[in-house]
Amino acid sequence: MKLLYLIFLLQIGFYSCDNESGIEFEEDISGTWEVVSLHIDGTMKVLNPSDNPLNKDIQISIPDSSEGIVSGNTFQNTIFFDIKVTGKTQITCTNYGGTRIAEDEWGIAFQENILQTSNFSIKTDTLFFTNENDLKFIKFIKKPE
Repeated sequence: MKLLYLIFLLQIGFYSCDNESGIEFEEDISGTWEVVSLHIDGTMKVLNPSDNPLNKDIQISIPDSSEGIVSGNTFQNTIFFDIKVTGKTQITCTNYGGTRIAEDEWGIAFQENILQTSNFSIKTDTLFFTNENDLKFIKFIKKPE
């Protein structure tokens, strides 16, 4: 009987550690994502190769958990910020930092949009970060691993 009780407790412990945050993700947002369009001056602008003098993508790498540090780069600088998934589609991004050498309008807009992000959604390999009014601020595509 004690053995059966012990097995029962171990199973409960195993399943409860499965997702420490208790949040069931609607979609997995972990991985490396490249920005394809960004909200600048009231409109979504698509990134074109001519916008990028250094031939570098704006991209981020999101960790495999419900919270952690996101790292990445803009055209000019290395960046990082804290991310926390707080619900099935809710997210907070805080503590934005990185190098800030000659940041262009794309990098400045990326930072402003990240700090206003409160929701996310995924359609196939496309990730959208939106604000509380569901205005799309950043559109990403998933980079192959």
